[in-house]
Amino acid sequence: MPGEYSNPAWPEGPMDPATYSEQWEKIRPAFFAAMQEHRLPENSAEYLAKVYLLLASWIASQKSKETLIVGINGAQGSGKSTLCDFLRLILTDLHGQRVAVLSIDDLYRTRAEREALARDVHPLLVTRGVPGTHDISLGFEILARLRTARDEDSNRLPAFDKASDDRRPEADWPEFTGVRTSCCSRVGAWARRRSPQPHC
Repeated sequence: MPGEYSNPAWPEGPMDPATYSEQWEKIRPAFFAAMQEHRLPENSAEYLAKVYLLLASWIASQKSKETLIVGINGAQGSGKSTLCDFLRLILTDLHGQRVAVLSIDDLYRTRAEREALARDVHPLLVTRGVPGTHDISLGFEILARLRTARDEDSNRLPAFDKASDDRRPEADWPEFTGVRTSCCSRVGAWARRRSPQPHC
C-alpha cells in the first residue's frame, strides 16, 4: 500500500529555496573539490547537491542523546562510499557535526580466521565477501561504542587491507576521540538477509 512504510520524521517537501541557496553557496568550493576527488562530472553538481544537502539536513535534525547511526545500503558500485564522503563533508562543514564512517569491507575476518573456516566449514570461506567472512560481532561492538561515546573516549575503527587480504593491525586503525554526532555505516546489498542455498 502507498505510504505503508513512510517515515513521519522524513521531511514532507524539499528544503526551502533560501536555505538551500545559502547552504549551497557555503559548501560549493569544498563540494566541487570532493567531486574532483571522486572524478564526478561537474555538470552533475547541482543535481547531487539537491540530494546530499537535503539528506544531510534531515540527519542533522535528528536529535538524540546517543550517536545517530545511519546505514547506507546498495549494490557494488552504486555510490555508497561517495554518499558517505559527501554526507561527512556537509555534516561537518555546514552543521558542525562530527562524523565517523564505518564500512562493512573493514569488518572482514582476518586471513587466518578465514583459512580456518575454509578448512573446517567450507573452502569458499577463505574468499572475502562470502556470507560468514565478516566479523559481525566486531561491527556491533564498534557501533555500540560509538553510540555511547563520551567526550573523553577514544575509539578505533577497524581497517582492512585488500592488497594483503588481511585486517590491519589495531595500532594502524583510525582513531576517533569524543562523541560522534553521526555514524555513517556502508553495507552492501549482497550482505542483506538471504535464505541459505542448498549444497550443490
